Amino acid sequence: MTIKEYQDFCKKGILQPTKEAGEALIFGLGLAGESGEVCDIIKKVNGHGKPLDINHLKEELGDVMWYIANLCSTYNLSLQNVIESNVQKLKKRYEDMYEPKVKLEHKCTKCGNNIFTEKHSGPHIKLVCSKCGAYYKFISKQDKEELPWKTE
Repeated sequence: MTIKEYQDFCKKGILQPTKEAGEALIFGLGLAGESGEVCDIIKKVNGHGKPLDINHLKEELGDVMWYIANLCSTYNLSLQNVIESNVQKLKKRYEDMYEPKVKLEHKCTKCGNNIFTEKHSGPHIKLVCSKCGAYYKFISKQDKEELPWKTE
């Protein structure tokens, strides 16, 4: 099932009283309630020493997702687009975490910089200059360990 198909599926489960009361209000409160249930599971495991019931956690996380999908629909947002926007925001905010930079003995042929950014693409890593964005080379993830570089 795609994310769009999931969002469309979730829309089918909206009850008439929810529509009458105001979808944003009910979905917002529902999201808070289901998030609280997730928190309660985590609290019981870490604070009370209870064993983790992974199926229960999975069910509650699914409920959280249902409310998120329907909140997106209420405001005419694509859940796919919300996810993609979040990925871009996080990559920008935490670039070193999501797109690590590496320092090589070689230099960029365009600007002379020797710090490159990893762009992951399937089984390969595309190295681009972190200063000018010029393509440097593709390497396999397996070959990464053998190259003369260090992550900054």
